[in-house]
Amino acid sequence: MPLSTHLLRELSKGKFPLLSTAGITLWSELANALKQDATKTVAEIKTAVQKAGRDYDDYYPSEIEVNSVLIHTGQDEVDAFLGQAHNHLCKDFGIASRPMVQNCVQDIRSVMRKRATPLPESDIILGLDAHHQMGTGLIANPLTCLPDPAWGVDFGSVPDQDEIARLAPVWNILKRRAYENQGVLTQYGAKPHYVLAHLLNHNLNGSGEEPRNMVPFWAASNTKMAKQAEKHVKDLVLQGAEVRYNVIFGPPVGMTPGRLALQPLCDPEQWELVEAEQWLPESFIITCDAWDNDQSDWVRVVTTTIDNYVPETVPYLL
Repeated sequence: MPLSTHLLRELSKGKFPLLSTAGITLWSELANALKQDATKTVAEIKTAVQKAGRDYDDYYPSEIEVNSVLIHTGQDEVDAFLGQAHNHLCKDFGIASRPMVQNCVQDIRSVMRKRATPLPESDIILGLDAHHQMGTGLIANPLTCLPDPAWGVDFGSVPDQDEIARLAPVWNILKRRAYENQGVLTQYGAKPHYVLAHLLNHNLNGSGEEPRNMVPFWAASNTKMAKQAEKHVKDLVLQGAEVRYNVIFGPPVGMTPGRLALQPLCDPEQWELVEAEQWLPESFIITCDAWDNDQSDWVRVVTTTIDNYVPETVPYLL
């Protein structure tokens, strides 16, 4: 069945429908049409774009520029369109998590799985630390917008504080340190020093309920990780690209002389926290390579080290 005039009018402008109540109706129409015949549907959209006097490739390209690197994905017109549609649906995690939007996301992914050259599902390896019972690093080879079925997750989730605390009780201890700045003059904040950092971001199908996907990380460093690494990975993966993504931990900070010197100054609860901190990683080393079809090789798009600030001070407890 041909696409409705209303939907074609939007797509011919190089725009997707809004993710509003009315827009979701159009999204559902588009997703259903793609499921029935993706090749025919994309051809109809391309014709509408060209009739409107626009260059189709300007709006639904197969090249992705990320972190100042141009990646030639090798996607054909259908795969590139599917990637653009998926990316638009998933840009805002809160909106993408709504049931009606989520239905469209999963419909688009089902088409990606059934293409003549299907997008591979992710293959994710996560480790478990024997001390804090949370993550030890991430190896994703490959990482795509299709989740690894071995982890039983259809879509990502934000950290579940209660579930992580139940499965990794040390989190109840670590989260009590009040935020400290990194500088000569220590200042305390009203929020915790550590947040539960995803190793596989929730936008990339990372679970917030799986301890192996979580690690306590300085809140400021977690924000830096999002800007310097995860943003670029999302730009690629949500558009249907295939990447290799690694989060390698530096060594644990250890029970340094500075930490040992705190023991006489701490009450039992404070010292319990300092002892727990010794197992936290001192840094993350993050890399991401994307497959470039023109070069027939993997191209590095992210290399960064994010330091974890674990203070050597008597903790102020929240």
